[in-house]
Amino acid sequence: MKGRAGAGRNHAAKGVAANAPPGNPYYWWDFTDITQMFTDTSAETAVVANDDVIAAITDKGSRGTTLTQATADDQPNWESTGLNDVPAAYFDGNDALFVADGHGSEIEVPFSVCLVYAQDATATGVIVAHPDSSAVGLQVYSTSDNLIAGHNSEEQISTEQTSDEVWNAGAYVLDDSSPLRRLSVNWNATDVTAEDATGARPDDEVVVVGANGTSGTTGLKGQIGEVLFYNTALTTDELAAWKVYTTTKYGVAWA
Repeated sequence: MKGRAGAGRNHAAKGVAANAPPGNPYYWWDFTDITQMFTDTSAETAVVANDDVIAAITDKGSRGTTLTQATADDQPNWESTGLNDVPAAYFDGNDALFVADGHGSEIEVPFSVCLVYAQDATATGVIVAHPDSSAVGLQVYSTSDNLIAGHNSEEQISTEQTSDEVWNAGAYVLDDSSPLRRLSVNWNATDVTAEDATGARPDDEVVVVGANGTSGTTGLKGQIGEVLFYNTALTTDELAAWKVYTTTKYGVAWA
């Protein structure tokens, strides 16, 4: 069976109760909630135990969009007890869950992406992507030192993250006013104002979690707790609520 030997403990129906995330997420894929995940792409056979493969995860956001992966070698595994005893999905660097082009939802400016992740030591990889047929498209990815986000190499900004093998809570906000771009991770923040936001709208409808492509290319090696998209620019108060939410749920150590 694909997965990590000895990872997690076999808690068949474990989930995490916490305060709600801020605002009204457009997409919300929550890997801490076992009731949202399935071992088949038709979302009929539930994930029930540690190390089960995740072939589908349903959406707790307003859009109701299911991510799937039909290729067995590219499916992440559920860990009943991840970091700080919080359940999560483990992506091995080649795994990806995605919704294909044609599901009828493009993401336009303004928008926000929030995510909770923990990369393995020295790992580098894409956490979430919204590929564009004519360019790199939106990427949010982690290196050994930084969280980086943007539409292409000219428009990427980075913020120093805490460290490997701990929960990091990131938020990338792209607005059509000042500050134009805000990227924060564990409350370390970088703002960029002198750029044109119109260039950062992916024109395709593919959304990928865990990698840059649907076949699991250049993906994160580590755990993902949840990924949320908003079709608004989160406000300062909403970002403060994100801090409270992730501290309560994951024990994120904020700067």
